[in-house]
Amino acid sequence: MSQEREQMPYKIRKAKSRDIDQLARLAQKGYQTSPVYSFVRTKARQYPNDTVKSYREELRVLAANPKLKFDVLELNPEMDSNSLEKPTSQVTIRTKPETDSQKLPRWSSDCKELDPPIVGFAIWRLDSNSENFHRSIWKKAKYVCVSVRAQLTSLVWKPRDTNPTRAAKIGKLCEEAQRSFGERSMELEQMVVHPKFQRQGYGTKLGMEGLSIAGKEDLAVWVIATPMGEKLYESLGFCHEKRVETVDEDARCSLAVQVWKVKD
Repeated sequence: MSQEREQMPYKIRKAKSRDIDQLARLAQKGYQTSPVYSFVRTKARQYPNDTVKSYREELRVLAANPKLKFDVLELNPEMDSNSLEKPTSQVTIRTKPETDSQKLPRWSSDCKELDPPIVGFAIWRLDSNSENFHRSIWKKAKYVCVSVRAQLTSLVWKPRDTNPTRAAKIGKLCEEAQRSFGERSMELEQMVVHPKFQRQGYGTKLGMEGLSIAGKEDLAVWVIATPMGEKLYESLGFCHEKRVETVDEDARCSLAVQVWKVKD
């Protein structure tokens, strides 16, 4: 019988530009079991560098969008969990050996060596019509002031790992689902946890972070979930709305639309 691993001290914070390289590699590792990944990235094994590069560009664009809540969950195994809320001068450091079953993910040399490891992230998208909510809640978020459209149009290269026809089909499927939800709604656009740290409660923590804001503002939240994510979202209070799928030749991608609402 497998024993439940002790949850390491962590904190959830806003994504920073310096996180992008680490997040791109996390996305590559974490999304490999997703049916969307296998459906769209048909040549990921042949072109792994293209996969990382495309995630890097995508996440850089998303991090520059002021209508997104982009949270990362980082670990600090040497920090006392009771000290995470204290000022830096009051933090107590303790030594904790790293076990084989809980080794931290190793990133390539382009990540800052002193950066604590990020093992998960979540991206929440506010409905475009909810401008008042945007001003009241998102105004304190510190994002780089970069034109998202300018960044998107500057991406002249085409990742070789991606099937463009299937990518377009997934995009259309998501757009159709989005039209089903009106003003005062929020989408959980992406959430991923590093495979070595899944089933340890970190996905739940990331989910609760966004839902706490939605609850205060009486917002409905929706997500297009993979089979692996459905149980997690159900545990957070999401309900099944409908199933959507897209087909290309002999490949099929089936996903679930789930909705969370504030309880009366």
